[in-house]
Amino acid sequence: MPPPRPRPVPILGNRRPRREWYRGEAPEGLTKYLLDHFVVEQRDPEERPPGRPYWDDEVRYARKLSNEWAGTLLEGLAFPDIVRYVRAGWPSEHAAALHRAGVKPGELGWSYEDRGDYPLVTRLTLGRWTVEMVVNEVERRRALG
Repeated sequence: MPPPRPRPVPILGNRRPRREWYRGEAPEGLTKYLLDHFVVEQRDPEERPPGRPYWDDEVRYARKLSNEWAGTLLEGLAFPDIVRYVRAGWPSEHAAALHRAGVKPGELGWSYEDRGDYPLVTRLTLGRWTVEMVVNEVERRRALG
């Protein structure tokens, strides 16, 4: 009798890990606000059955964002402000200074063909421009009407 053949080992590298519902303590504060007003909005609405409001990976992502943006609360940013800035791609380390200068999230999306192809937020994030340069450019553009 020949020895039994070994069975092929399934390759798991191409499979997505199975998502799990979040079962921990109920999120609070900025984490909860980010979940409800930013993270969950990015998901297909049919994925949210009653009684199971969040996926585990969503809570982890919201906590990461919350930790990143928590310092801006001390600078006077409110939860809705933070969500607007996150949606617009603002870098958290510059958000408070830009907010104090009156720069609105949508203004950082402006791009100028004569001054480079990147929007202001990208220039700031890449370190090509400073907060002061961005504020000056926003004020200049506002003055042009």
